[in-house]
Amino acid sequence: MSRRDDKSLLLLVGDAIGQTQILLSKHLALFQAEVGSAVGQVARPLILFLMAALFVLIGLFVLLVAIVKGLALLIGSEAIASLIVGGAFAAVALGLFAFGYRLMSLSNLEPMRTRRQLARDRDALRAR
Repeated sequence: MSRRDDKSLLLLVGDAIGQTQILLSKHLALFQAEVGSAVGQVARPLILFLMAALFVLIGLFVLLVAIVKGLALLIGSEAIASLIVGGAFAAVALGLFAFGYRLMSLSNLEPMRTRRQLARDRDALRAR
């Protein structure tokens, strides 16, 4: 091989390495954007969970006491009134939890676009 062929080969290898670095940095940026979007999708149901807990703990606690006292006057037993009211509000809290759980999915965290792009790049490299 001549010196000129060696220089051309070195330039080609250097260019390939540079293009590979660019490709990897673009894949990393795509992955970061996709994960950021997935975290946003998970954050919304989590905020709903926290808001539901806040309303249940603060707003309804005072109502629970008032309802138990009122029902106890009608029934004649504060213990039975507490069980009835506590069971009803536990059912509401369970419903809120089930609604938030259905909104949250681990599949939202998968970087599908990055995976598809990597597969396309792999196929393109194999075709050469």
